[in-house]
Amino acid sequence: MSYIDGFVAAVPQENKQAYLEHAREALSLFKDHGATRMVENWGDDVPEGKVTDFHRSVQKKDGEAVLFGWIEWPSKDVRDAGMTALMADARMKTLKMPFDGQRMIFGGFSPIVEKASAKGTSYADGFVVPVPAANRDAYIRVASNAASVFEEYGALRERSSA
Repeated sequence: MSYIDGFVAAVPQENKQAYLEHAREALSLFKDHGATRMVENWGDDVPEGKVTDFHRSVQKKDGEAVLFGWIEWPSKDVRDAGMTALMADARMKTLKMPFDGQRMIFGGFSPIVEKASAKGTSYADGFVVPVPAANRDAYIRVASNAASVFEEYGALRERSSA
C-alpha cells in the first residue's frame, strides 16, 4: 500500500521563484530515493479559522504564503529506506530552503480512502482533521461517502490518509 508524507510550510511571497527551484531539486532527490510523486501547492485561498488553521500551524507572518504538499511513496518501507538514504545523500547538504524550516509541519500518513486519479496539474483543497483512534473506522466511512460527493461536484481525486 502507498504511503504519504504531508507537509505545510510558510514561505515569503518574494521567495516564490526560489521555492519553485527548491521544489524541483527536492523532487529529483526524492524520486532518486523511491518517491513516485511530489505535489506542491501555493496557498491562494487559505482562510483563517476560529480555533485552528493553516496560518497558526506554521506561524505564518505577513508577506508569507502557506504551502501544502505531499510526497507519495510505493510503501512505508520504501519511504523509510528512502528517507534514510536521502538524509545521507550529499546533495541534501546543498539543498537551500527559501523558508523557515523550523515552522514547517511534516508527517507520514497511510492512505485509507482513494477515489479516481488526477492527471496533470489541478487545484488542491487540503484539510487536517484530528480523529480519535477509536473512531477510525467511522471516519473511513464518512471519508468514503464524502469522496463520492466531492467527485460528483467535480473533484478529480480524493485521498484521505491516517
